[in-house]
Amino acid sequence: MNKYKGILLMFLTTLFTAAGQFFLKDGTNSFSVMGLFNFSLIFGIILYGIGALLLIFALRHGELNTLYPMLSLTLIWVTLISAFLLHESITTSRIVGNIFILSGLVFITKGGK
Repeated sequence: MNKYKGILLMFLTTLFTAAGQFFLKDGTNSFSVMGLFNFSLIFGIILYGIGALLLIFALRHGELNTLYPMLSLTLIWVTLISAFLLHESITTSRIVGNIFILSGLVFITKGGK
């Protein structure tokens, strides 16, 4: 059961990290020296911090070489966020890359204890 707890926590880590990246990106649109403390930047940093705490707890419940590669899921979430919230284009090579990431994660997590 610990393995699944670690996997779930890593999954949540990737969601918080990707959301943090979105808000950091959003915060750069209105970034200035005086505007350093805008909501998006602060919220992005908080989400990153939560992601880091979740990572620490996740690593207590599984093998490092099984759980840590799951951070690559963040790339998939960022691709989806970029497309749907930022209206950026998703290229065929990006889709193929994301498929490879998912395939690799399946093999890595199945092989762990």
